[in-house]
Amino acid sequence: MDRIPKTYQKFAERHPEVLAAYDALNEQVKSGDALSEEECALIKLAISIGAGMDGAMASQTRKAYKSGIAPEKLEQVAVLALPTLGLPRMMQAFKTIRGVVERFEVGEEPKA
Repeated sequence: MDRIPKTYQKFAERHPEVLAAYDALNEQVKSGDALSEEECALIKLAISIGAGMDGAMASQTRKAYKSGIAPEKLEQVAVLALPTLGLPRMMQAFKTIRGVVERFEVGEEPKA
């Protein structure tokens, strides 16, 4: 079972209609046929890295890993950020991605 962050759970309890609309929007924007599911997942991870959103990075990593995307591909997304975003942002992304992957590798479900 997914370990959903408590803040997300509380928001879902208090604003289910907003979350339902958000989920519908998310599905709609992914409904085109130009990109594969894997490509969409990697792009969403890259966007979260570029925006510096650690929680989103962890969440996108968790979702991508659970969908079968290899850790090496997830790490490469972080490395690709280096020339554009710089070493500190790339290292933070790499750390976040590795943290999520390592928790899966030891049998824990990351909560991001």
